[in-house]
Amino acid sequence: MKAIFLGCCMSIFSCYADKLDNFMEAFTAKPYTKQARVAFCIADSSGNILASYEENRSMLPNSICKLLTTAAALEKLGSDFRFCTELLLSAPAIEGSLEGDVIIYGDGDPSFAYQDYEKLFYRWACILKEKNIRCIKGNIVGNGSCFDTAMTPPSWLWEDVGNYYGAGASGLNFHENMYTVCLKLGSHVGDVTTIVSIHPPSSYVLLSNEVVSGPIGSGDRASFFGGEYAKEFTLRGSVPLDHPTFTLKGSISNPALWCARCFKDFLQRQGIEVRGEAVAVFDIKKEVSQLCIDKVYSAPLRDLVSSTHQRSMNLYAECLLKKLGEVVEKQGNLQGGLRSLTKYLQSLSVSLQGCQFFDGSGLSTKNLITAKMMVDFLSKLSSKDYFSSFFPSLPSTVPGSSSRVARVFSSPKLQGRVHAKSGFSSQGESFAGFLLTQKGEMLRFCCIANHSLETYSEWRKDMQTLLELFVD
Repeated sequence: MKAIFLGCCMSIFSCYADKLDNFMEAFTAKPYTKQARVAFCIADSSGNILASYEENRSMLPNSICKLLTTAAALEKLGSDFRFCTELLLSAPAIEGSLEGDVIIYGDGDPSFAYQDYEKLFYRWACILKEKNIRCIKGNIVGNGSCFDTAMTPPSWLWEDVGNYYGAGASGLNFHENMYTVCLKLGSHVGDVTTIVSIHPPSSYVLLSNEVVSGPIGSGDRASFFGGEYAKEFTLRGSVPLDHPTFTLKGSISNPALWCARCFKDFLQRQGIEVRGEAVAVFDIKKEVSQLCIDKVYSAPLRDLVSSTHQRSMNLYAECLLKKLGEVVEKQGNLQGGLRSLTKYLQSLSVSLQGCQFFDGSGLSTKNLITAKMMVDFLSKLSSKDYFSSFFPSLPSTVPGSSSRVARVFSSPKLQGRVHAKSGFSSQGESFAGFLLTQKGEMLRFCCIANHSLETYSEWRKDMQTLLELFVD
């Protein structure tokens, strides 16, 4: 028997009791509520529940899990925190030659060398030339030792980890651990595609292409198959004949090595000889004797949190989780991060009954939360100093927004009033965040649907109708 709780004890909402009763009667009669698993919870600024359905049921949260990770990072690291990637020399230069290695020492920055990595490499090449280094006799080393070598959580699906959104978190990340493959399509449905280019270029990965041309309008149905540190990947599926070419995004399986190889190739094009190899290491910490010749800082954490929420970047969330583990638990790995996250939620006096966490991004299908837990978390979060960094980072329904939140809660009545994170996968869909009423009240809400064999379109419409009831 599904439990239904309707709380309209507050006077400003008491006039909506009849509307809520009518909504719930129609909602619970919908066929999808019998077949799928659905839950929602709405509470006022004091945490009093105004309306809920199956609010204590354990549900797959998808990407709304990121809210927990980013909030913990803001509290433990601070909104001004910046990652720092260093360029090191293992030996002094003598008469134009470096007898040792050039080391790119990572700090776990998920945004490192994303926007324009060649501009950064040019800066580094200039620094080496200023030090009269024209020959590097050692290696170009990508050092990712600040985190462990397990880039992807073990519970992630095989069909996810080869694709860009399944990129794992390394101590040295590069280009958001993503590369693009441009395919030339055939003339007819079923024709095999041809790889035109790979960016960033690298000889590290070998691609076996089995992607075929699909019907016009059929969409992207292709995936990369291969695990972390793999050198060979297989592309399978189909891409539509809408255009002559189509671009796919894959996950870089060894970003520390890919970065080192790209930098070595760039240096040689700049006239700096590199006699050694491009290598990646994960168990060698920075030594006092090594000379730091440049530091690259990330944007402040508040901006990285915004990217995590707005772009729903799994990589960013996983790097923040590992950084939490490194700073709080002295373990830069998944286990340390999850312990830190759990302690943070417990410090907020949020009940974790019915909840379990297997990553920081929500990509794992083993994650479970309750709608009530998420609403309680949002209620406690709003009183924290770092809420001023957290709230503006959320996707919203402000005019001009192209976020999923804006597309789903698109009615004029909700324009500019929903600030929330969405989550989506083949297993379910979710939304969690804040609803601003016309009376100035900031409500907290969470709604989740799992395991529907039909589309979630009717559920989305119902959730929009539900939020509209509380706006006036």
